[in-house]
Amino acid sequence: MKRVLTILMALVMLFSMAACTGSGNGGGEKKAYEFTTGYDEAKYNTPGTFPIFKEKQTISVMLPDNQYVEDWDTNKQTLMLEEDLNADLVLEVLPSGEYNTKINLMAASGGEEFKDVVIGNFSDGMILNLADSEVVVPITEYFYNKDIAYYSIEAIDRIGWDYYPYITMPDGEIYAFPRVNDSITNPYADRMFVYTPWFDAAGIDFTEIHTTEDFKNAFNTIVKSDPNGNGKADEVGLTSYGSSRSWFKYLMNPFVYAGEDNYMYVRDGEVGFAYQTDEWREGLEWIKDLYDNGLIDPLTFSQDSTSYKSMLNYNETIATAFVTMGTGYIKEGDPRRYEYKALNPLNSKWNDGKPLATEELTAPVPRMFISCNATDVESAFSFGDYLVSEKVSIWTRWGEEGVDWIAPENEMSALEGYPVILKETENAVKWSAPQNVHWEQTGPFIRQVGLSAGSFVKEEEADQLRRYLGTGPEENIVKLIYTEDENEITTEGLANLEAYVDEMSAKFITGIETLDDAGWEKFQNQLEVMNASGVLECAQAAYDRMMAVAG
Repeated sequence: MKRVLTILMALVMLFSMAACTGSGNGGGEKKAYEFTTGYDEAKYNTPGTFPIFKEKQTISVMLPDNQYVEDWDTNKQTLMLEEDLNADLVLEVLPSGEYNTKINLMAASGGEEFKDVVIGNFSDGMILNLADSEVVVPITEYFYNKDIAYYSIEAIDRIGWDYYPYITMPDGEIYAFPRVNDSITNPYADRMFVYTPWFDAAGIDFTEIHTTEDFKNAFNTIVKSDPNGNGKADEVGLTSYGSSRSWFKYLMNPFVYAGEDNYMYVRDGEVGFAYQTDEWREGLEWIKDLYDNGLIDPLTFSQDSTSYKSMLNYNETIATAFVTMGTGYIKEGDPRRYEYKALNPLNSKWNDGKPLATEELTAPVPRMFISCNATDVESAFSFGDYLVSEKVSIWTRWGEEGVDWIAPENEMSALEGYPVILKETENAVKWSAPQNVHWEQTGPFIRQVGLSAGSFVKEEEADQLRRYLGTGPEENIVKLIYTEDENEITTEGLANLEAYVDEMSAKFITGIETLDDAGWEKFQNQLEVMNASGVLECAQAAYDRMMAVAG
């Protein structure tokens, strides 16, 4: 099941108004939220029209500084927001260093220093802790009002999937506005790039490599034929570096989907660890066979990213393939940067014989909450709601339409099906340079995939992307939000399991440990000793809870 649009959410908790003392994160009578309509016509103009407020509102905002924003008060985005909202934004800008630590300290002292709205780069765990401290106002009720949450709900249609399950906390409440930065390239970060001149010289069409057998045969032919012609056996097959899992996931996916964080998958609604399946063992046996045949660089397990990058930039090419998001490790101007091209994801028994690639979908992350000091929670919510509108979501990155960027008509991008949504002008402000036009993506925003696919895909990247689009699994774990009790089990448990599996996978592949029945059983038994089942129970509970929101 892909992420789906929903109509209802079965949620919880009575809504508490702006007050520093309240029921907090755990008390209160449960109730179900449904989408509603209705707004105060004396306060608001018609939803979707400007200004949003009929009478000027004052909204105080706390946010971290940004070295590239010259003056927050006179910044063009600030002035635009004040005009469109009909509001006076009173900004308190704090040093960004240790900003979250300061927020936590303020919360510990009761939150009296908080402004109406607090913007920052927060985690779900931090938001939950702030909610437990009763300094954050739950805003679920507003998110389910189609008039008050006009732009938040509109964004669901704009991005094409329902992000509400991923901003809903385990207690059923929504406490923060998210950043959602949908991208066409980021989900497919584990693409294999092969050096095509070697394939051409060997008469191998790299676009016709689809199976594990195709892969082994092609690499075996190339690596053992002195393709760089220097008379030395210095070529390597697939290379990577010790802290990267991208290559391993690519090679494991033909057997079992290994693409989620911590090698976790979901299938028919059931969460599991890929390394507890028979297919994982089969995949390890295949990868070991590649290693034994000299088709995987032994340095893959030990070298760091600096050495890896240096290898790719040797004067003489020695690497047949590597796995990453793109070819940026190869320096600009080196023709090899565009001679390495993306190999297809391999066909997978886990995917009914169809190609299967790692797909890490965009996970919404919290970027703004309304504090217990807000005297008008509804107005503060409307401020956050407008920040996630398409206009502001674009402005916070590219600036003003017609000045910093234009919207071309009838122009298609290099990737078919995606019209060009925006083009930067010659006089556009530079990214990561001092400017006074936008907030440099400070705060929440929601951007659809068309912005990246329709504007920023280069011609040489388009074909690489086409090979991967739509090859992810049918079901994804976008993210899991755990309760405090679940966190106690999963935080350390997942880290320990992950480290152990990585260690044992390297040992199995290199032959330090055997993959016979005794070796496999020993591996599986140790996973249980490390409480893999208990961690999975927590993951399943979190997944079920979030999917219940999706209906």
